[in-house]
Amino acid sequence: MSKKRLVIIYGLGIALMTTLIGFVPGHNGDLPFYIACSLEMQGVPHGEVREQTKMILRQELPPAEYAVHAGRVDDAAPGILNFYYVKPAYIWLEWGFHKLGFSYIFATLLPSLIAYFFMGWIVLAWALAILKPWQALLIGFLLMLTGPAMVIARLSSPDGLSSLVLLGVLYRLYFEKTKGVTLLLIFLSVLVRIDNAVAALILLSAMAFWPSPESPNRLSRPVYAVLLTAMLFFTAAINFLVEKDFWWFTQANYLQSGGNYFRQMVIYLTVMSDSFLFLLLLLIVILGFVRPFSLREKDNWLLAAIGCIVLIRCGLFPEFEERFFACYYLAGILILADKVLRIFGPGKTLRYDGG
Repeated sequence: MSKKRLVIIYGLGIALMTTLIGFVPGHNGDLPFYIACSLEMQGVPHGEVREQTKMILRQELPPAEYAVHAGRVDDAAPGILNFYYVKPAYIWLEWGFHKLGFSYIFATLLPSLIAYFFMGWIVLAWALAILKPWQALLIGFLLMLTGPAMVIARLSSPDGLSSLVLLGVLYRLYFEKTKGVTLLLIFLSVLVRIDNAVAALILLSAMAFWPSPESPNRLSRPVYAVLLTAMLFFTAAINFLVEKDFWWFTQANYLQSGGNYFRQMVIYLTVMSDSFLFLLLLLIVILGFVRPFSLREKDNWLLAAIGCIVLIRCGLFPEFEERFFACYYLAGILILADKVLRIFGPGKTLRYDGG
């Protein structure tokens, strides 16, 4: 199959998939609160935002759905929007799409659909680099049909946009593209949602200690120190500029469950049938017996970075929904596919041997 024909087939396929998903939106519980944030951006007084949000929901949703979302608005704590302000890039996009003429509800969904579409192209580019064209086409479609990828495409949330940016970072790191764009994407990820600062700090550290000193990914120690400091200030600045209460995050009660939380985490990782995480960990362990696991190889180094992000994120924000890990799943599966091909087949070598 020629590359031109493959691109046409894939382009039509991913466009069709994105369009079909657009007809089955998730209308998740965050929907009214992102609309409320957009209204505040347009100058609606804070005290009037809830009623204005409910009025929009009444106009744009069927009665049964309106009742559910209006109930969420009425029952929400006074400072609930503090947990949404910290996704400014998504809110700006939502506001912009509404100004272009889209309904408020579709404006909250459109960033997710666009992100899903472009994530599909990153997945294809990654697959083409490690597989034959027809295999890349098949894997590209299959990965974009996985649960986490489909879910983030249906939601009125910044998860799709966040996954797109971070998947772009992981792609550029794995194939060792020039670091300027990679660094811009890392900073952009924090603008999409502030909790991506965890991933940003780990990815910057991964670049600073990259296995090969000659790699375009490698950051010198002085540059790393400057970027690390800049990231901390950047994150604090976003928090200061978009939040009414700088210490909003102290309202979260994530870790109050203590030991019960960790029991839930173990059960989640080992029992839930729809979790990719345990299967990926199992595959890594199996491959470790076949070939010793060395952090001097870039695929293992990036897998370790992804593992640190997931582990620390779970510790700080114990949410067990697969959508939060979508970009890490996609990248992890593609990295492991390349690893399997290099161990058991004649696939192209895309790693450093630590020399």
